[in-house]
Amino acid sequence: MYEMLSSFAQTWGLIGFVALFAGVLVYALWPKNQDKFDDAARVPLEETHAPPPPRPRRTIMADEHKKDVDAYSGVDTTGHEWDGIKELDNPLPRWWVWVFYAPSSGR
Repeated sequence: MYEMLSSFAQTWGLIGFVALFAGVLVYALWPKNQDKFDDAARVPLEETHAPPPPRPRRTIMADEHKKDVDAYSGVDTTGHEWDGIKELDNPLPRWWVWVFYAPSSGR
């Protein structure tokens, strides 16, 4: 059974991966999509993009550091600063946390 699954994964898995890669490559290099990708590349450079409003957060830990609000993004800081760079208090997205939990749940 293992040999059958292994040979199937090695042949059809590779073919599927190459087909997926070729599809993504064709999509990325298709001339019709050039404007969409150019617009997306310019987004970080535009000054008109307003930062998202800060979310209220409840913390369990005591405030050991002086926390303030970042002037540019409007997000609370953790109070940690190194070489003039302040650490923002942004939690990881839930899907990213589950990516870390998934390998530890397997046996």
